[in-house]
Amino acid sequence: MANTYVGDLIKRDLGGEDITARAEGYNRGFLFLFDLALTHVWTNHYQYFGDAEVFAAKVTYDYVVYWGVNAPRMYYDKLTDLEFTQATLPQVQRSAQLAVRVQQLFRDWHAAGQPPNPTGIHAVTSKFPGMWDRLKELKAGLDDETLLSRYTTNVDILEGMAVMLFHKAAKRLPDGPPDPERKINPHAISLHPERWEADGLFDDNGLTLAEARQQSQGFEVMLLDELAVTA
Repeated sequence: MANTYVGDLIKRDLGGEDITARAEGYNRGFLFLFDLALTHVWTNHYQYFGDAEVFAAKVTYDYVVYWGVNAPRMYYDKLTDLEFTQATLPQVQRSAQLAVRVQQLFRDWHAAGQPPNPTGIHAVTSKFPGMWDRLKELKAGLDDETLLSRYTTNVDILEGMAVMLFHKAAKRLPDGPPDPERKINPHAISLHPERWEADGLFDDNGLTLAEARQQSQGFEVMLLDELAVTA
């Protein structure tokens, strides 16, 4: 990303264009994503690399974000397209806000206690279309309108995954997860029951567990506890 931005700025500057505003925009966008990745996606996750249930869920979630939100702009040569960037900004921000909650959920999920890791279980990525189709679409030659619509679809999938992950993680709490029929705000998930009401976890605009499964259809094939039951 940095090389693309710098190369574009050099080319435009040599062509006589005033690049001041564009350079500021590139800086803001790059630093926003870098801070998000460093602070939330990469920092303080090593402790659960041996917790197969949590780590498998994180890897899956991170790849859906990578292939569905981050990579399309590069693969479709949209990184320096300011109009396209502006059009996708609401969904990128929605994904970023969700990531803050989900990445902390992974840390707290492991901290709540690790059961024995399942053995002989294999998660097959191609069986989860929410993940696999994101990869295939990077080379699908989508037109701009379709590509823009995919951003909304992809973040919808991530929100469904977040609610499913919340219910899985909350099984490690003393009182377990809330009623699966209650609608959950994916942007308010945590493993701190004392904060659920104040944080707005229960929201009529949220998703029940069944709705989350439908919205991220196939995600269960990546969840080790569900695979262990069917193995």
